[in-house]
Amino acid sequence: MTVMNQPSLGTDGHRFGVLFVFTAGVLWSTVGLGIRLIEDAVVWQILLYRSASLSLLLYVFIRMRSGESPFARSAAPGSQQ
Repeated sequence: MTVMNQPSLGTDGHRFGVLFVFTAGVLWSTVGLGIRLIEDAVVWQILLYRSASLSLLLYVFIRMRSGESPFARSAAPGSQQ
C-alpha cells in the first residue's frame, strides 16, 4: 500500500487554493448580481454576459499561471514542446 502525503494546513499551496476558491465564489456571485441590476436584460443576455466574463477571467488566470496564451497550446495539437 502506498502512503500519500497530505498537504498540511499551513502550506502555501493550501492557502492559495483556499483563497482562489473563495475568490472564485465571490466573483461568480457578484457577476450575477451585477447583471441582474440590468432591468431590461432577458435570460439569454444574462447568460451571455456571465459566460463572457467567466471566459475573460479564465483567460487572464491561465495567462498569468502559464506565461503564454492558452490558445498557443491549442494551435498545434499533438506538437511537442
